Amino acid sequence: MRFLTLHQLLKERDKQQHLKVCFGLGLFFLPVIGLFNSIISIFLIGLIKELYDHYYGSGFCWYDMQSNMVGLILSILI
Repeated sequence: MRFLTLHQLLKERDKQQHLKVCFGLGLFFLPVIGLFNSIISIFLIGLIKELYDHYYGSGFCWYDMQSNMVGLILSILI
């Protein structure tokens, strides 16, 4: 499996939204529930959203999950 570069991720509006939402969730969750619980929670939220898309939407997208993790990592770095 190949990963998209950050530039490629940011070109797609859907990927931007995934990144922004997970970045915001990270900023909210990190001070409240800590690093480990934030990582698990945000990963599970993204996974549940993608599983919903798999069954009821446009399909599961690994690049959306990649965008989720980039947003989470950026929130951790801040």
